Amino acid sequence: MLYYVVSRLWILAPASFLWLAGCEAPGPAGSTGLMDTRRLSERWRIGRTEEAGPELFGDITALLVDGLGRLHVVDGLSREVRVFDGDGAFLRTYGRPGAGPGELSAPVGIASEPGGTVWILDVANNRYSLYDTAGAHLADLPRPASGYSVPWLGGFDPEGRLLDATFRSTARGNELILVRSDIMRDPEGVASGIVPVDTFALPLPPADRFLVYEIDSSGRRRGVSVSIPFTSGLRRELTPRGSVWEADTKRYRLVEFVPGGDTVRRVEKQYSSVPVTRVALDSALAELGARTSPDLDYDLERIPREWPALESFFGDAAGRLWVRPIERPPVPGFDLFEFEGGRRWRVESAVRIESTPRPEARGDTLWGVSRDELGVLSVSKSVLDPVQAASD
Repeated sequence: MLYYVVSRLWILAPASFLWLAGCEAPGPAGSTGLMDTRRLSERWRIGRTEEAGPELFGDITALLVDGLGRLHVVDGLSREVRVFDGDGAFLRTYGRPGAGPGELSAPVGIASEPGGTVWILDVANNRYSLYDTAGAHLADLPRPASGYSVPWLGGFDPEGRLLDATFRSTARGNELILVRSDIMRDPEGVASGIVPVDTFALPLPPADRFLVYEIDSSGRRRGVSVSIPFTSGLRRELTPRGSVWEADTKRYRLVEFVPGGDTVRRVEKQYSSVPVTRVALDSALAELGARTSPDLDYDLERIPREWPALESFFGDAAGRLWVRPIERPPVPGFDLFEFEGGRRWRVESAVRIESTPRPEARGDTLWGVSRDELGVLSVSKSVLDPVQAASD
């Protein structure tokens, strides 16, 4: 998750559910030990490289699966939303580029309220654009916030209240603010206003970055701030249940909490760290040189010698947790934790599903975005198939 500020928050509230999975013998680099195995079997894939049409994607910024199983794909390049049915057939497009009613300039998030109305977060127009289940424009509501995260830390809780994250500066430093709002409605039941009722502050300490200096074309010296390769950071994900999963990606330890309330559960798992190879380090330094200047010297001692433990994670509507650890060589798949049944699986996939935009999971079905070796985007629908359990 990109906040534009990296953060860390320690949760001190007592946990009502503690999941500790640290008893397995360590495996290869990035391994998390033996787990029962399930496989994602792809049902269909949407995407093309040639000719215009709804299956040609430019920049997919968000996904939504509505109550009827239809997939809404937000394309930030074309600034529109495309809808496909459960079999992958194209249905319609809504939204168009611009700043007028129902138009989109920089759509980065999508969510649906319990009644089915779809909300699009448009950060350039600083508003939410609302559409009904048929794609008809209903309203544009000013967003009482500024700043945003990628993926968007926002959506609706089960009571239909809007949750959206923004930033503010204080004497103690930067804070991430999660705002919970009630929705005002007109006599027809259409949202007509947003009333913030609660705010939850999540501190953001300074990011660990290189500050280097360059001489520009006019001979002036200017500072450039760039991220340090292989550093960990805080990642947060809002769940469909209104809770938040949080982890410092340096270690395999995640916490779920209710904004303003208690910690719900913790997940910790034994993890065999992945060393940063010389090839990976040279590649990262070459990328830094391309972004700044290849002649600049960096303090190599500040660059970690191990990868973070976690790449990404998200919670689904069933309360499960999907985790993607960093593994070398890369393995497309997830660790899946189901708390009510006390089960956990290693989910195998033939194709890597991108972490951004956030995948969508409903039951045993997963929708996500993939990118081929040429960078061509596609969207797929896959189903979890049970396979034999791992042996002890």
